[in-house]
Amino acid sequence: MNIDYAMSLQNVWAIDNQDPHQDVVKKVSWVVEFFDTNNPDIKSTGGVESYLDTDSISADTFTPYENVTQTQILQWALDAEGGTAFLDQLLEGGHAANLEKQIQDASYTYKDVALLPEA
Repeated sequence: MNIDYAMSLQNVWAIDNQDPHQDVVKKVSWVVEFFDTNNPDIKSTGGVESYLDTDSISADTFTPYENVTQTQILQWALDAEGGTAFLDQLLEGGHAANLEKQIQDASYTYKDVALLPEA
């Protein structure tokens, strides 16, 4: 199995005013989907809620909400959780086993028990 992942942004909350900055992204709700590249339609999905460290924002690196992209926010959220090591923990913590089970289950053929005689 060759597992990859995709992330998507769900919701963002900002601090209206954190002197001297306005619209500071603080809380991010996002989803990570793990999938086997040989079976990309079978996914194990997890929701994540991340709080970004906004206490040490410098004027050189600050980007207000109106100027960010979804990709930037997702990267900030992933970084806040520990980067790809966080994804590895999620994968090892159950998503890999879930994918394996779903792939195995997809190889079975459903049989309707109502078609069997009772006796």
